Amino acid sequence: TNQDNKEKELKAYVIINGKEKPIKMNELTFKELLHQSYFCLEATDFEKIQKENLKLQLIDMKDNIIESDEFVKKEFENNKPTFKILWIPLQQPLMIEKAKSIKNALV
Repeated sequence: TNQDNKEKELKAYVIINGKEKPIKMNELTFKELLHQSYFCLEATDFEKIQKENLKLQLIDMKDNIIESDEFVKKEFENNKPTFKILWIPLQQPLMIEKAKSIKNALV
């Protein structure tokens, strides 16, 4: 029952910058996985995200992109659910918008 559920924690692992870190999930959702993954980041990771205009992408150990609750639940069927964090560039339109606003400022 409820007591049993609390004892059976939803424990998983994320690999970031080559290091495996344990996380505890409150529920098996993509949103929760993303939230817990951000807690594993260090100050230097946040600096890198901002400086290089990156976003965090979660993948499983077979390099499948995790993007829904179903993917998260499927990974939890394994004995040791493990996810990897990748850094990917944000889409280019942000750069184009900046260029346009600068160009208009010069006119």
